[in-house]
Amino acid sequence: MTTGPDQQHRQGPRSLSTSAARNLATTTKTAPQMLGITPRYLLRALPWVELEAGVYRVNRRRGFILGDGLVSSYQDGDGRWRVIAEDLRELPLLSQLDGPVLAALADAFTEHEIPAGQPIVAQDAPADRLHVLAHGRAEKRATGAHGADALLEVLGDGDYFDAAAWAAGRPMPYRVTAASPCTVLTLDRRMLLELADREPALRARLDAFDAAATAAGRTAPEHPLDLTSGHHGEPYLPETFVDYEESPRAYELSIAQTVLKVHTRVWKQPAFFLAHPRAIAAFGRECTRRGVPPQIVELFGSPFLTWRGVPLLPSDTLDLRGTADSAPGTTNILLMRVGEDRQGVVGLRPAKVPDEAEPGLSVRPMGVDRQAITSYLVTGYFSVAALVDDAIAVLQDVEVAHYHDYS
Repeated sequence: MTTGPDQQHRQGPRSLSTSAARNLATTTKTAPQMLGITPRYLLRALPWVELEAGVYRVNRRRGFILGDGLVSSYQDGDGRWRVIAEDLRELPLLSQLDGPVLAALADAFTEHEIPAGQPIVAQDAPADRLHVLAHGRAEKRATGAHGADALLEVLGDGDYFDAAAWAAGRPMPYRVTAASPCTVLTLDRRMLLELADREPALRARLDAFDAAATAAGRTAPEHPLDLTSGHHGEPYLPETFVDYEESPRAYELSIAQTVLKVHTRVWKQPAFFLAHPRAIAAFGRECTRRGVPPQIVELFGSPFLTWRGVPLLPSDTLDLRGTADSAPGTTNILLMRVGEDRQGVVGLRPAKVPDEAEPGLSVRPMGVDRQAITSYLVTGYFSVAALVDDAIAVLQDVEVAHYHDYS
């Protein structure tokens, strides 16, 4: 008796289908994949200080510099640029003045528009005005020892010049030229002198500031110490002391928390330049165009571009501006010095936390609910501290939209 094809088909399948076999098979699974995960190079590069308490206080010598060293300005309803009065305290000689006095000075600023390439102030000219760069970019230049032109600094929004010469009535030690169209706010020295005649505190501040700058040969960032040197005769030794800030900076730990829910019915085995990636790419293009390809160094198992031996770590959390309120295609590059022993930037985390999964991260079980879902309270304790102001340098308004034809 023979069996035809139709009869064999009517007997039904004699093995598992591929879909059923796939359900029974042992698979090789990856760890959870997410677009939001980044390498977090900054967290690996920072040295971490473990805190016994939740506050990190930095005791520093009393200094003249209060904040970021910039005088901010804004445009009022009529489109005029105006200085923020409280920001005038960034000038060392004005740091102790009361609000009404600062407001009077802020109202006395006048606005000037300077085309690109035009001088803003000349070297050796009388410093009869204080200049605040409200908007634009300018170059601070001077004549070198051998007559060559020397670029001292590139100035940006909020920079001012020259407060020491303006306060003391000395000639400008350098010249400033507009590198782009600039909006400059100026304050006549006559206003400062008239105010000093009415305010004894300002007069004393001006005298002390000028004496400190003269003794140091420059504008000292901290209150000077009286010292003497030499071994001739029987000189009297000066008396001095180190003055510290009365309100030191205190960094508190920040906390990031979430509740992570995991279904119990499914088993799984989950296992310094600092710059935006586009800024690093633009840096690489410029190096290629100029024929100086940057060297590569390996950190954390990954290759990094370097500049003079300093690696550029990428971080896409840095601002990449391109809105209507700012120049498109610009960003900032940070340069950091790290470590307590170098008075640099350090990360902060507690020495120990309950249910610690890794340093500074707590994963605490919260139980299983009636739907068989386990909840975990995930808490991260962290902060960062810059021990002194020069621990971080910022290169502002870096353009990342320039491309070159290499053909």
